[in-house]
Order: sequence, then structure tokens, then C-alpha cells
Amino acid sequence: MEMELLKNMDNDGEVEERKDDKKQQRQRGGIKTMPFILANEICDRFATTGFHANMITYLTQKLNLPLVQASNTLTNFSGTSSFTPLIGALIADSFAGRFWTIIVASIIYELGLVSITISAVLPSLRPPPCPTQENCKEASTSQLWVLYICLLLTSVGTGGIRPCVVPFAADQFDMTRSAVARRSWNFFNWFYFSMGMATLTALTFIVYIQDNVGWGWGLGIPTVGMALSIVAFVIGSRLYKMVKPGGSPFVRLAQVIVAAVKKRKAALPADPGLLYENKELDAAISSQGRLLHTNQFKWVDKAAVVTDADATESNPPNLWRLATVHRVEELKSIIRMLPIWAAGILLVTSQSHQHSFTIQQARTMDRHLSHSFQIPPASLSIIRVVTMLIGLVLYERLFVPFARRFTGNPSGITCLQRMGIGFMVNILATIAASSVEIKRKAVASNHNLLDKPTAIIPISVFWLVPQFSLHGIAEVFMSVGHLEFLYDQSPESMRSTAVALNWMTTSVGNYIGTLLVSLVHKYSGKKKNWLPNRNLNRGRLEYYYGLVTGIQVINLIYYVICAYFYTYKPLEEVSEKSKENGVDLTTDNIPSKPLNGASGDGEDCIGALDGTHVRVKVSPIDAPRYRGKYYLVDAGYMLKSSLLPPYRGIRYHLKEYSTRAPKNARELFNHRHASLRNAIERCFGVLKKRFPIIGSLTDPTYSFDTQTEIILACSILHNFLMGVDPDENIIAEVDRELENGTQPREALRYRDNDDEDARRGAIIRDNIAAAMWNDYVLN
Repeated sequence: MEMELLKNMDNDGEVEERKDDKKQQRQRGGIKTMPFILANEICDRFATTGFHANMITYLTQKLNLPLVQASNTLTNFSGTSSFTPLIGALIADSFAGRFWTIIVASIIYELGLVSITISAVLPSLRPPPCPTQENCKEASTSQLWVLYICLLLTSVGTGGIRPCVVPFAADQFDMTRSAVARRSWNFFNWFYFSMGMATLTALTFIVYIQDNVGWGWGLGIPTVGMALSIVAFVIGSRLYKMVKPGGSPFVRLAQVIVAAVKKRKAALPADPGLLYENKELDAAISSQGRLLHTNQFKWVDKAAVVTDADATESNPPNLWRLATVHRVEELKSIIRMLPIWAAGILLVTSQSHQHSFTIQQARTMDRHLSHSFQIPPASLSIIRVVTMLIGLVLYERLFVPFARRFTGNPSGITCLQRMGIGFMVNILATIAASSVEIKRKAVASNHNLLDKPTAIIPISVFWLVPQFSLHGIAEVFMSVGHLEFLYDQSPESMRSTAVALNWMTTSVGNYIGTLLVSLVHKYSGKKKNWLPNRNLNRGRLEYYYGLVTGIQVINLIYYVICAYFYTYKPLEEVSEKSKENGVDLTTDNIPSKPLNGASGDGEDCIGALDGTHVRVKVSPIDAPRYRGKYYLVDAGYMLKSSLLPPYRGIRYHLKEYSTRAPKNARELFNHRHASLRNAIERCFGVLKKRFPIIGSLTDPTYSFDTQTEIILACSILHNFLMGVDPDENIIAEVDRELENGTQPREALRYRDNDDEDARRGAIIRDNIAAAMWNDYVLN
């Protein structure tokens, strides 16, 4: 957020800073908002895990559904829950904003939880019990419809929560690459850690209650927790940074495509710098920096070609005919991301039914920890979650510092490398699952238990630990890396949509998984079916795992090819500090840097040159340090890329704005230009009157370091003298000269010309003025 500093000179000539609403916005956000934001997502994950992890038991044991139908029901529910986030993301990014989308979605989610709890309590909504699991009466159509409506409500609610919580939480921090590199922690790692803790609690506490106390309590507790999270989220609303929606991202993408098609016969300029750019138009969707032009997918660049028919100077452009480079690059970013995103689909397909099948395996194995206590089958997922939690900590504290020594990457390895490791570990997990199933059936055969589906096979359930642990390790690399990749590489105005794409991976993968299981069940035979409905002992589950392993190997090869050719998005980055201090400065080839419109600490703004400047002599060795930097100068200087004077013919002095605020971008630029120069000019004006060595008009003969020390020494002496023998006359004299514009000025060495550097200077100044005005109007 930018801050406008309104400076007024009082009788003593002191400059006061008055804070407006933008400073309050800057003070919001940060780590203090996380308990309120994460409470909502934690309760969502807690509730979802609470009934989904053990829902296969509810469907097969309480509603008496066949295994394949129950597994497909859960997979379809999971797929729907992962598809609705795309709708929620579009609503949030287009007009509603993330905050209100989360609020409304949470209420809908709560209604779903209340409904499913009621359905679990009322006996009329369930078929008669069937302890033997033979010749059972299945749930009626009306009972199933009640279940489906409950699941649909939770899916709709999830659609608004999941795509918005991660970006909304990230909005509270400076997520630019430079800021992320400076932090010793990774937001996405700790976000997943929080979610893992919620999942762990659900898999232990809630699943135990469901198996040993009852489903009414087992679903009622998550319902109460979700209600409390909504209250907590609303209470924290005064602490949040609110990012305004930038309009429908799909409309912008469509506009670029339409414009490119309309200009398909237009010739691209040899210089990409001639493509259309409009920082003021893109300001709302590029607060963290503009996307730079890339040479990929050049046919899309035609959308930014300026033709004679495009009235770009006097009228706003028709965005269905002319797109900015930033908007063109948004489309290119999405196109580049899609192949990497698609690689996650088959990974989810391979995992979609493993959880359900593993629970059924565990139900037939020895789960005793003691003579009186058995591990609930659904709670075995604790192993995966605990492995993931430990893995995240070890990854953050050990792996990243170790890898950083070799790669020089602040994150240790790239997101793509992290995902690739996750793909490979997941293949090992599926191989381990196949091996355990072979072992389980061998033991069952040795004890003549193949035809007894409810019998306990004398093999420890801890044989399943390796596959669960490997899945947890894979999640540390793949799941977190995938989410971080989509967030980082997506355009900033589409980050809710990008997170929704992460869930879309789950949705599409689950649907394909349902299709795969259905086809395997249908065509693998009746006598030796790979996936039988009732007796898993007579199935060929290991064959199914072998098929899934082959799919994953092919998918890994595809991913490696896509990752090898992937190009990371180029960005002119603007840090959070820069946004606080002013606006970003860009030229055709210079990265964006802040010009502080008020306080003067912009990264590329060296200082002010005018009647009170101190001339320095820079050696050829030091000269490269000052390239790309600029001074603020008075109107007597020529306009150059390194010298930015105010606009001529526009009111300038601060007293001219005392009764009438700036009315356009140029007036606002001049006002802030004067505010900054005024403070610097006043300081050096006092020093020059007190110390003649500074006021000398001759070229200095001292080294650069000596000149710096002279300024520091004079400043120290001035402060000391003001303490022991204050001379207010000098300060008053400088104030009068500043107010009346009568300060003595040195002979100007520059005159206007019309060279290329002057053109670049004009672009710099116009970009600054446009961005300042856009922020001034919007905020």
C-alpha cells in the first residue's frame, strides 16, 4: 500500500506528516492476522477430514453400500469439492473479494455440516443395521438423496473457502520474491503444517468418537468447531489487509485472445518496446510489479500491436482490440503453467481410491495395540500426516539450508524440482502398497481365510506403515511444491483462481480415478475381479496398484519434459516497502524501482539538485554505481533519464496547493516533487549558509569519500551549535527564500534538447505520475 505524505510548513518551517487511510491499511496484516484466518481453514480441514476419512465406514457399515459404490460416491464428492473452488475463485477475483467470499461460503458449509449431523442422528435416514455384512438392505433412494444434498452443501461451501484462504493469508505478508528470500520461513510450508495438525486431530479424536461413541457426536463436534471459526474470522476483520478484486480474469484473457485474432495479420514490431503499455490501466492488477515481455507465443503479442485505428493517446483503448503487454503476459503465464498443472491430475488419479482400499485392507488386519484397544482403520492416516508434519519441519530446517549451499537458491531447490521429487516418492509408495497386499493375501491363504471377508487375518496392520510414510514424504514435496508453484507463477490478480486450479487437479483426478476403478471393476472379470464388492481377499488389488504404478511412471516422464522446457515468468518487482513509500519507476529497459513521492528514500532516487545542491566529483571507478539512478531537479534543468524536473506550466510550490488539492496526475506529481525537494533543499540551504565550504561554487578538489565526510561533519556541528547557541535567523532566512522562491541558484549547465535520453526521462516521469494518480484516486 502506498502512503501519501501531506506536508505543511508551520511557522518554524518544520515539515509534518499527516497519516491517511492508506497508513491504516499498511498497519494491517502481518502475523497477527493468522490465528483468525487459519482458524477458518483449520476448521474446514478438521471437519472435512472428520467425516471424509471415516466416511467409507459410514457408507459401508451404516448405509450398507457396496464397496465400489461407496468408494465412487466419496471420490465423486471429493471431485465436486475440488471443482467448486474454481467457481468460488472467479467470484472472489471478479467482484466479491476474498473476505466476503470466505464469509458466505463458510455459512453454506456450516449448513451442510448441520444437515449431515442430523442425518446421522435420525434412524429414519438410515437402513436397518447389518452386522454380518451379508444380504444387507442398502440405503433407499430418499436416504441417499439426503446424504447427497448434505455433501453438496459442504462442497459448495468448500468452493468458496479453499481458493481464497491461501491467497487471503498471503495477502497479509509481502510475498515478493525478494521479501520471501529474506525470510527464514516458507509461508506454504507452515500453512500445510497447520492443515496437517488439523487433520491429525481429526484422524485421532474425531475418528475415535465416530467408531466408539457414535456418528452424532463424531459429526457434531466438527459442526460446532466450524461455527466458532466463522465467529473468529469475523472478529479479526479489522486487522486484515483487503485487496480489491481486479475484475474477471477470464474476461481479460478472452480480450487478449480476441484482440490477437483480430490483428492476426498485423506485423509485429522488431522492437518489443513498441508494444502497447499502460501502467495506469494495469495498476489495479499489477500492484507487485508488471509482467515483462517474453518471446514465447509471439502470436499473442499481436494483441498489443498499436495500429492507426487504435486511439491510444486521447481515448481509453478498446480492450477487445488492444491489450497491454502486462495482460498479454498474463495469458502467456497461464499457457505456460497448464502443462505443469496437468501433470498433477494423473498423480491424483493414482491416489484417488487408495485411501478407501487401504482402510478396507486395515479392517481385515490385526489392529491391536493392547488386549483392549484397537486402532480404528481410518486413523491409520495419522502415519501419513505425522510423517508429513515431521517432514515439513526437517525440510525447512535441514534440507533447505543444506541444498542452498549447492544451489544458491534461497528456497534450496525450485518448485519444479520439489514437485519432481514428490512424483518419484509417490511411485515408491504405490509399489509398497502392492507388495503389502500380496503379503496380506498370502497370510490369509495360509490360514484359510480367503473366503471370510470379516475375519481378522493374523498380520499386523503396521505392515501398512511404509506406504503411509512414503505418501507423507511425497506430500511434503509434491503437494506443497504444487501449491507454491501455482501461486508464484500465476498473475497476481488471478491467485485465487490459481489456488482453485490446485483443487481442480484433485477434482479432475478424482473423476478420472472413478472412471478407472469402474472400468477395472467392470472388465477385470467376475470370478477373479480385481476390485470385488464384498470380499477383498478374493480380489486382485495388487494388479490395480501395478496398473497405477505404470500410469505414474508415464506421468513422471511427461512431467520431466514439461519442467525442462518451462520458463519462469519475468517480473518487474515492487516490494512492500516500495509500495509504502511511493510508486514504482520503470522505463523501457530498467526494472521497476520506487520513487518516494514524499519521504525521499526511494532506491534509485539519489537526491535533489537545485539552488542548494552540493556538487560532487565522482571518479570513473565509482561512476557505474550511479547508472540507472536519478535526481529530482528544478525546472531549470533539462529532462533526462537521470534528472526529473517538475512539469512546466503546472502549479508547483506547496503554498499553491494549500487551498486546492491536485486535480490531475501532473499536478499531483509536482506537489509531491515539491514536498520532497523542499525538505532536502531546506537542510542543505541551512548548511550552506552556516558552512562556506559547502556553499563554494567551484569544482571540488576532494575525493568522493572526503566530500561525504564533510557533509556528515557539518551536520554534526550544526546540531551541536543548535543545542548550545541556537541561531534561528539562519533557519528563518532559508524558510523565507523557499517560500518566495528567491534562493540563490547556481548557473545552470543544461538546456532542453530532444534527444533519446530526454524521451526516456519523459517516459519515466509520465509513468510515475500515472501510477501516483491511480493510487490517489483509488485510495
